[in-house]
Amino acid sequence: MPARARGSAQRYFECLAGDDLLAPERLPPRDNPGHSWNMFTVLLPLQALRSTRKAFMDAMQKEGIGTGVSYESDPPHHALPQQGFREGMFPVSERIARETVTLPLFPEMRGTDVERVCDSMKRVMRRKAA
Repeated sequence: MPARARGSAQRYFECLAGDDLLAPERLPPRDNPGHSWNMFTVLLPLQALRSTRKAFMDAMQKEGIGTGVSYESDPPHHALPQQGFREGMFPVSERIARETVTLPLFPEMRGTDVERVCDSMKRVMRRKAA
């Protein structure tokens, strides 16, 4: 991953630091030398937001910010009939799967682009938590 993408990831950490709705454990591990930074994912505080991931993503889209979900599966992959498990057997992984959203991250991003994403994200979260 180019240095610019790593720099954008670091800018995300700086911009999101100290946000009372987005605790550090909701961000990816910051000091992981093997991370490729091909995406920047966060765990949304959906309970505090009294919202769903889809509603959050729709609100971000209205702000002009596209977000994504990687590896979405409904039902969760482990709960597919051929896997032999059922929904509810892995509540932590199911919660993480519901709360994860991917923020824009690409080599051409500038610090101002990351700041715009973070400002929009904070604005959306404040509206939903109010």
